[in-house]
Amino acid sequence: MNLPPLPAEDHDCPSCGIRYADLTVDAAIGIVEGVPDAAAAALAEVPARRVRVSPDPGTWSPVEYLCHLRDVAATSTIRLHRARTEERPVLEPMLNDLRARRFRYVDADPAAVLAELGRMVAGLGDEIARVRVDGWERAVTRLPGEERTARWLVRHAAHEGRHHVDDLRRAGTVATVVRPRVEADVAVLAAILRDLHLHDHYPMRLQPDLGAWLCREPVLGAWVADHDGGVVGHVGLCLPAPDDPVSALVAEPAAIVSRLFVARDARGQALGERLVRAAWREAGQHGLRPMLDVLVRDAAAVALYERIGWQRIGTITHEIDGNSVPAICFAAP
Repeated sequence: MNLPPLPAEDHDCPSCGIRYADLTVDAAIGIVEGVPDAAAAALAEVPARRVRVSPDPGTWSPVEYLCHLRDVAATSTIRLHRARTEERPVLEPMLNDLRARRFRYVDADPAAVLAELGRMVAGLGDEIARVRVDGWERAVTRLPGEERTARWLVRHAAHEGRHHVDDLRRAGTVATVVRPRVEADVAVLAAILRDLHLHDHYPMRLQPDLGAWLCREPVLGAWVADHDGGVVGHVGLCLPAPDDPVSALVAEPAAIVSRLFVARDARGQALGERLVRAAWREAGQHGLRPMLDVLVRDAAAVALYERIGWQRIGTITHEIDGNSVPAICFAAP
């Protein structure tokens, strides 16, 4: 089992601003006690149609974050109790994503979960009150060499609360979500492609049947960027053809990221990166290394792949209307 390491005793979170070393137990308790009201306020900002919608593949929906907040409070209570009553107990991992799947977080009733969150936080408060003044240095372990104090457990519960309330709000209010492509998207995507071909020469050749070009087999997955119900971008992930020149550059099994584009009026919002990451994640689920080629002249695309850490693995040349056009081949690390 590959578990991410626990945050350090003096962890600083650049996202939510919590600094463990500066957080007193009393301040942490105040944050924890405020989580139910903060979560309710964040959820109130989320449109009802978005409560169960993930903003990106691999990111939880608002109701899933809410369930996680509840489970963090329950788990923190048990961990703190064990720290208080046992000698150096070994903690079980939370296995967050497994919980979300097995316990069907996405199907939960938000009002019921909010009520449960309130009870879990009250229970955590009861457990905190039972820690003796000299008990905050009592230790727990998880992975070998990973020792944390009872004080850390309370600080971490506060951090999880603040951080994931922010995640809940962000997941439910971000204007654009990345979701799997459906058949009804294809006509809109074809219209975007016609505009891109006219202004940006993408695709290089305007296909007579853009729908068939988008949906070419064998497709492992395809995703769109959906801005308030309007499709503004696309990416596909395919198995390479037997003569594919990009996948021939590496020895391991590969998947080809293709048909990546964003409407001209939706650029500048990092939608291209979000779409690439959706395909990247799916390739990983299949044990495949995602790769692609980018025309050298497409400086914005080259910059995108370099920014997200993809590696140059070679170059190829396309023959377009009698001209040789060089392209850079990239693969995920």
